[in-house]
Amino acid sequence: MSNKKAVGLFSATIRENGGEPLSLPAKQIVFSVKEYELIVGGFARDDFPVGWGVQLGIYDGEIKPGSYAFDNGRRVGGFYNPRDPDSSWIGQEQSGNITLIEVDLEKKFVRGTYQFIAVSSHDPQKSAEIEGSFSLTE
Repeated sequence: MSNKKAVGLFSATIRENGGEPLSLPAKQIVFSVKEYELIVGGFARDDFPVGWGVQLGIYDGEIKPGSYAFDNGRRVGGFYNPRDPDSSWIGQEQSGNITLIEVDLEKKFVRGTYQFIAVSSHDPQKSAEIEGSFSLTE
């Protein structure tokens, strides 16, 4: 990942276990875009002990506009760190996608949306429905 600071927006609306929707106050942004790899995310590290947040990645294939479905091979996926101390909840295969609306590799810019379901690895009864958008540049 680059040492440059990302600029832009990363939004997430999270519904844990069918509860009320929560908006993530993403104070720390994670962003890296290369020809064959994209990583985006947002975390509320200052307010929560484990870094409540969401991170997404596309690790295979050319990064260009289009829809990328989550897969079991982890070429496309994401995870969710819940507010309460717990290990990351993993995005489930075929439960979501990342849609890239605009990509400019020269300017290091990407804009898109996402949605997925994450499940706790410790308690499969715990899950979160997550959706949001991003518009980021270095």
